[in-house]
Amino acid sequence: MTAHAEEHGPLDHHGPPPIHYSSRVSPSVLGMFLFIASEIMLFGAFFTVYFFDRVVNKPFSGHWPPDGFHRPVYVALINTLILVTSSATMHWADTSIKKGNRAGLQAGLVLTLCLGFVTGS
Repeated sequence: MTAHAEEHGPLDHHGPPPIHYSSRVSPSVLGMFLFIASEIMLFGAFFTVYFFDRVVNKPFSGHWPPDGFHRPVYVALINTLILVTSSATMHWADTSIKKGNRAGLQAGLVLTLCLGFVTGS
């Protein structure tokens, strides 16, 4: 052991050895592939349930939604506007911190949080 240390010197190696990848795909690419595969499975299950509910299992009343039901179009519009606005405030917070503007970050996060509470209630 001392002959090895004398041969290479005590300062040649700092920290743990380099990572050995056991495949040709980098971990970040593999992680993205796994994420996309999980999303495909999730939405594939949703569409499969929708298909079997609408096509295979014929509803008893013949149509959906039943008579007298009106979709809340204005509520959906307001929620969509709040979602888009909260996305803009989050982008503002992100760009503020990248520029070193801590006050902009805090204001953007507080506004995003408030918009989230409005949508949740």
